[in-house]
Amino acid sequence: MAGGLLIVIDGPAGAGKSTVARRLAERYGLPVLDTGAIYRALALFARERGVAWSDASGLARLTTELASDANAASDANAASDANAASDAAVSSDANAASDANITAEAATPGIRFVPAHAPGAAQRVLLAGRDVTAAIRTPEISDGASQVSAHPAVREGLLGIQRQLGARGCVAEGRDLGTVVFPDAAFKFFLTADDRVRAARRQHEQREQGRELPLEQVLRDLQSRDERDQSREAAPLVQAADAVLVDSTGKDLDAVVHAIVAEIGRRQAEAGPKARLATRSRPGQSPA
Repeated sequence: MAGGLLIVIDGPAGAGKSTVARRLAERYGLPVLDTGAIYRALALFARERGVAWSDASGLARLTTELASDANAASDANAASDANAASDAAVSSDANAASDANITAEAATPGIRFVPAHAPGAAQRVLLAGRDVTAAIRTPEISDGASQVSAHPAVREGLLGIQRQLGARGCVAEGRDLGTVVFPDAAFKFFLTADDRVRAARRQHEQREQGRELPLEQVLRDLQSRDERDQSREAAPLVQAADAVLVDSTGKDLDAVVHAIVAEIGRRQAEAGPKARLATRSRPGQSPA
């Protein structure tokens, strides 16, 4: 990859990929590429357009609309360079400017990511200029994302978007990044955890969103999602041969992030001075 530092994290739902990716992005001053959000956005887009999640050809047509704005989205992400995530103080003027940009883009096709206003916060996801961050996190859309992602034509249609958004370097999280999207990435990790641990995390996320579901139901849904992701014909969920396995069971966030940073540092040291320059911390930030 000719751009900047690329770190990819694959793994099943509930493993902690999103939270870990945000922390790593702050650590290295990189944007986050949440590829799962792209499939979620497509599922939402399809529902709004009346296209069934089983309609492969209809979904493939919709991917061209999402792809139409990928170059602009890539430029926007590169310009931000995760500054919003790394700056300790973000002014209200910056927030207003970001909101104004969203309003101005309301008629723009495609998907974009807006950096978070504060460290540790999740980035916002825009679909045709609309903030759909919350709308794509419902259980229904999560299931829809799994269904639409099983179609080879959909995965092929969204492949270019993902590569364009990550072209200048990022922390990317998903399910087929190390094997399909960014097979040449230097830093690949496969993050997982015990099924019940993952289910408890997902239940907690849903509770924070105002949805209360029994743990056993969340566990069944999660295992069903795992089965679909692992058995699909196109780009199944599998650990890349050169990815480092990280099991987050019984580990807190700091421990998981430290393990990944340590591995990146080890590989960077082996690669020499040029790699050390590429993975240096942002100014004023001490190594983890």
